[in-house]
Order: sequence, then C-alpha cells, then structure tokens
Amino acid sequence: MTSYGGSGARRLAGLAALAVVPTAVLGVFFVLPVTGMVSRGFVTDGALDLGGVLEVLGRPRTRRVLWFTVWSSAVATTIAVLLGLPAAYATHRLRWPGRRVVRACLLVPFVLPTVVVGVAFRQLLGEAGPLGFLGLDGTARAIIAGLVFFNVAVVVRGVGAAWESLDARPGEAAAALGASPAQVFRTVTWPLRAVPDATVTRRAPTPRRPRRADTVPLVLTVLVLAFVALPVLALVTGSLRPDDSWSLEAYRALSGRGSAPGQGGTALLVPVTEALVTSLRTAVDATWMALLLGGLLALLLTRRSRSRTERRVRSVLDGLFMLPLGVSAVTLGFGFLITLDEPPLDLRDSPLLIPLAQALVALPLVVRTLVPVLSGVDDRLRQAAASLGAGPVRALVTVDLPVVWKPLLAAGGFAFAVSLGEFGATSFLARPDDPTLPVVIFRLIGRPGPLNDEMAMAASVVLAGTTALVMLLVERLRVPSVGAL
Repeated sequence: MTSYGGSGARRLAGLAALAVVPTAVLGVFFVLPVTGMVSRGFVTDGALDLGGVLEVLGRPRTRRVLWFTVWSSAVATTIAVLLGLPAAYATHRLRWPGRRVVRACLLVPFVLPTVVVGVAFRQLLGEAGPLGFLGLDGTARAIIAGLVFFNVAVVVRGVGAAWESLDARPGEAAAALGASPAQVFRTVTWPLRAVPDATVTRRAPTPRRPRRADTVPLVLTVLVLAFVALPVLALVTGSLRPDDSWSLEAYRALSGRGSAPGQGGTALLVPVTEALVTSLRTAVDATWMALLLGGLLALLLTRRSRSRTERRVRSVLDGLFMLPLGVSAVTLGFGFLITLDEPPLDLRDSPLLIPLAQALVALPLVVRTLVPVLSGVDDRLRQAAASLGAGPVRALVTVDLPVVWKPLLAAGGFAFAVSLGEFGATSFLARPDDPTLPVVIFRLIGRPGPLNDEMAMAASVVLAGTTALVMLLVERLRVPSVGAL
C-alpha cells in the first residue's frame, strides 16, 4: 500500500473538489430521475409493493417481451460485430479513395433518431417498398435489422478508434515474417488491446494501401455501406415519389401548419423550419453543456495517479459517468418528468431542461473522445511547464490545448449530432408549441393520412441530411490517435 502524507491528502482533496460539480450534475439530473422513476414501480399508494412487481414480471406477456428483447439484442449485437470489425479495419487501417466519406457515412446511423430509422425501414420493407416482396415488415427480422443498423456504427467507431491507437510495429513485424491478416489480428492485435494501459512508447499505424489479402474486409465494407444506405435511399425516394411520380409536394407542405387533432388536415402544428431552428438551438445548448462537463471529466480521468487510491477514485468516476450509455433516453426523460416537477426542483418550464437531458445522453461520447487524446500527452511536458512557473491553467493552455482542440471540436460535433436526433427524452419534455424536429416527425407518423406519411418522410430526410452534414464535418476533424501524439 502507498503511504499517504500531506501531499497525497492534498491531491485527493483537489481531485474531490474538481469532481464536485460534474458529480452533482449527474446526481441531480441522472441518478435522481432514474431512481425516482424506478422507485415508482415498487411503490403503490406510498407503500412498498414487491408483490405487485413480481406479479407483473410473472405475466406471460412480460416474459415474452423480456425474452424477445434479450435474444434479439444478442443476435443483433453478434451480427453488428461480425460486420463492423471488417469495416472498422478497412476504414481505419487501409488507405483507398473515398475512405473518409465512407467512414463518415457508416457513422451516421449512430446519431440518427430512432423515429427516422423507423420511418426509413418501414418505407424500405413495407408492402409498397423496394424490399416489400421479402415480407419482413413487422417481423422480428426487421427489428433485428434496425438494431444492426444502429450498432454497426458503434462497432466501426469504437473498434476503429482503438485500432488507430495501437502500436503498428508488432503487427508489421508479424506480417513481414509471413503471418496472414487473420493471424496478425489473433496473435498481435487482440493481445495488444488486452493491455491498454501499457506505458511503452507506441507508434500509431499509418493507413496502407490494400493488398490481395484485404479483399474480404473491403467487400464486406461495401456490403455494410449498402445496408446502411438502402433505408436512407428508400426514405429519400419515398419523400420525392409519393404517387409514383416525382414531386416536391411533401417538402412544400412542411412550411405550413396543420390543424388540431380531430379537425382533419395534417398533424403539423408548427412549420418544420421552426422545429429545425428549435432543434439547432437546443443542440447548441446541449453541446456546450456536454463539452463543459466532458472536458472537466476528461481532465480528471487522465491526470497521472500517484497512488492506488487515486487510481481507484478515477476508475470509479470513469464508470459512474458512463452510466447514461446503459440507460434508455426514454427512461431518463420520464424520470425528469416525474421527479423534477416539485419545489425546490420544479424545472418543468426551464428552457435548459431538454438540453440537460440531451447533454447527459451525449456526455459519454464526449468523454470517450477526449480521454484517449489527453492520456497520450506526456505528463513530463506538464511537469516542465510547472517547473518554469506555469500554473495549472497556463500549463493546460500551453500543453494540452494545442493537442486537444481538434478532438474537442470533433467531440462537440458528436454531441451536436446526438442532440439533433435525440427523441427518447425529448418526447416527454418538449412543449406542444415548441417541438424539436424528431418530435414533429413522430407526430406526423402517429396520425393517419397519406400526406402525413409523406411529410414525415420529407421531414426525416431534412433531419437525416442535417445530421449527415454534421458528421461529415466531424470526419474532417479526425481525432489523432494516442500513439500519434
């Protein structure tokens, strides 16, 4: 055990002081709403009702839903990994024309709102859709396809970024000795990822030109790109050909207003331009919140730990702030609605409530983008700056900021795109007269009528195009890998 003197105690006190603000925000705006919502399921008329919970969980329908959720998620995850690994390799380790554009396109599904993806797959697989003859509409296979659509982007992003941070030299040596790409992955790449905290100096791999052995990953990448593009193309085509003839009627209708439910007409209560402006304004607020909290957390997590206790504290903080990844945004939004509605936390009318919810959804992405970059900064540079009289802020500006500014912009782009497409939490919190674009789309598809369906597709294209543009800009700000710093 490492003994503690006054210096160690001061370091822990400083670490705790820096963690107070983000921990308080997480406690009030994540832990409290989620636990408050969960507790409602266990309490009836002010008393604990475990019998009622067990009765609900024991219902045949509940068991069927739980089992379907588990097995469909497992199948979708397996397929996403099998497709995403080759695509991550081809887009991060190989150099070929159009690689950056393909990589950006493969990341778009991750930030598309679920409601847009639902509209796109319904248009693709419905009876009148291009793949309607397959009879998949409304089946478990269609749901799994939608899950794979989302998750393959996660695999490409996560595994690709990890691959970029690996030392290239062991793999190059193995290949020079005759190892195949599969053998390099099994004997070199996989063991290297098993020790991510190694302190050896690493050289980031430079993407190389494809060889004959890379044919399979490239072909699979093309197939994944086609899988990602098909629903989007079906959505665009459906919005432009509502009656088997090219028309912009659905887009022109987006500039008007509908009528109240029950009075006929469309479900568009505000013009889509207003909803898009609301989405953009909300995304700006959510982005600066996520960057402020995520940047502070990244600094806390990447500073050198000089004792076992410090390492444990940072590890706990790291895990704590990844919790929003494992909780549905719907759960968070519903929790906001039922726990932040009474003094002293009556925030129902606060304009910052929706941005806060969206910032918490984006926070893990911001942290995971910045931590690898800041971890790669040699701590000796900070020590040298301190020895020359630079304070913590001056050292941060002169040592860390030149390295992290592009990744910081990229993290902001991810947060902005996630906020634009966030629907789960926002659907509970948005006011009827000031909805975001995903909420408008949901209202359109929830009200029968051909024009509503066409407008929903057109609005989805507008949102998907805006999100794709943001992701292309983020791709221009590629985050440097740890080994390249």
